[in-house]
Amino acid sequence: MARIMARKDVSPKGLGSAIRMLQMFINRAGKNLSAARKKELEKAKRILQREMARKAARG
Repeated sequence: MARIMARKDVSPKGLGSAIRMLQMFINRAGKNLSAARKKELEKAKRILQREMARKAARG
């Protein structure tokens, strides 16, 4: 999921945009989101955050 969210056609403004989209989806889904789905979304968000930190450290 993180790979899909990181694509330019999905998140043209970069990784920060992808992270915000995931967080908005998690917030909007609320209690209707299953525990497994929420765990998967949170994992994708952490992967994107790590990638964003790695890019910031490089330059």
